[in-house]
Amino acid sequence: MYSNLNLEEELGSENYLNLVSFNFKSKYANERLKTLVYGIIDKGDFEEWKITTKLQEFIEKPELTKDLLNEFYRLYCGIPYVNSDTPKGYKFLQNLGLNYFYWIDEAYLKLSYGKKWSEYYKKYEAEIPFYHSQLVPVAKLILSALESKEIEILERGIYKITDRLKEKLEGEKILSLEDHK
Repeated sequence: MYSNLNLEEELGSENYLNLVSFNFKSKYANERLKTLVYGIIDKGDFEEWKITTKLQEFIEKPELTKDLLNEFYRLYCGIPYVNSDTPKGYKFLQNLGLNYFYWIDEAYLKLSYGKKWSEYYKKYEAEIPFYHSQLVPVAKLILSALESKEIEILERGIYKITDRLKEKLEGEKILSLEDHK
């Protein structure tokens, strides 16, 4: 942010000053930053950038698989809007979000395996590339659909999707991962 010499010109003086003076340590920084960003750029563009970035990271950085699948789960489920009980999620992410690796969660492993939990963690962690490779085609399909506007995000949790992709990505059947042998 500070290294872009043209940022003030690109954003306008008021937006630039609000951004550079923003208190990132505030307890409510996350929500306030979203409000600030949404005042500067289109909500749909921001949401699309966020999902596109996460999909690209997922494809290119298998070491982030577990964390990104957890994030896809949160994006799939959605978060209720302020003053609304209705979550706005991205159903097209269901094949990624519903295949999160709960069995590699430390609390789950401690509960299931007690003192031997770290052995199982290492074992399961070594299997991540096997499962990741099964999910990459889904991530690539979604990424391609966002780029071609077959999926168009209008704002958080609100989007358009072609019938062809709706059937493929939002159908009743969730991708079932092949078991590691």
